[in-house]
Amino acid sequence: MIEPIQNTKINYLHGRNPRLHTDEVLVTLSVLSRNDENCRRALATLPQLQGCQAHSTVMLKEVDANTFRKLGIDLTADPAVK
Repeated sequence: MIEPIQNTKINYLHGRNPRLHTDEVLVTLSVLSRNDENCRRALATLPQLQGCQAHSTVMLKEVDANTFRKLGIDLTADPAVK
C-alpha cells in the first residue's frame, strides 16, 4: 500500500522525496485496517501514546511535528549539525 502512494508522490505530483509524512502513514494504516488485524491493532493503540515522549535526531517537517502534537506526544529533537 505504501509503495503506490510513494509512486504517486514522485510520478504524478512531481515530488522529489517519496517519504511519507506521519499523517500519510496513519491514513494508510486506516485504509489497510479494514482487512488487516495488525493495522487495526496499531490504530487502536494510538490513544495510549498520549502523554508519551518521542525524540528525533533530525528536524521533522512541521506536518510531522503537528501530527505528534495532535496525538498528544511530546516531541523533542536534537539534530546533528553538519
